[in-house]
Amino acid sequence: MKETIYFATGNQDKLKEARAILKEFNVEQIKVDLPELQGDPEEVASQKAKIAFERVQKPVFVDDTGLAFNALGGMPGIYIKHFLKALGQDGLFRLLHGFDDKTAKAFASVGYCDGINTEVFIGYCDGKIVEKQDAGEGFGFGWDPVFSPDGYEGTFGTIPADIKNSISHRKKALDKFHEFLLGK
Repeated sequence: MKETIYFATGNQDKLKEARAILKEFNVEQIKVDLPELQGDPEEVASQKAKIAFERVQKPVFVDDTGLAFNALGGMPGIYIKHFLKALGQDGLFRLLHGFDDKTAKAFASVGYCDGINTEVFIGYCDGKIVEKQDAGEGFGFGWDPVFSPDGYEGTFGTIPADIKNSISHRKKALDKFHEFLLGK
């Protein structure tokens, strides 16, 4: 029987990816309304994990992602959710109009808290921002249609989920979390 780990998220797409990546565990969703915190990715993930634990009183993990545009000095970073909501996917590409540098770094910060210890695991994926490419439902979410990972022709919105889940920022962060869980 698989060990259950609790994931505080309201995002069904993140839940689906976490379950696909952490196959050895039963990843159970806990819906908790967490604040949108400000700070560096490690600090944000750590604080969100602590708040999630306080609310559910179970060992829990959270996932906070960001997208850093090199031409914009790392912005929007952890504020990508707000930029995406305000500008849409096409608007993210337009932000780089006039810049030759379209490179970006996707990152995921996985925070875990068991009430005693809090750990953070960060994964990165380098790529570039491109015009929207979307293969339709079931292929990516959020800013996936405008982020093309290095070494791939398409975007996270066009490559199959199994490929995305083998190279993504979330995969790299969850792999580190997985190693931690196995070592506990």
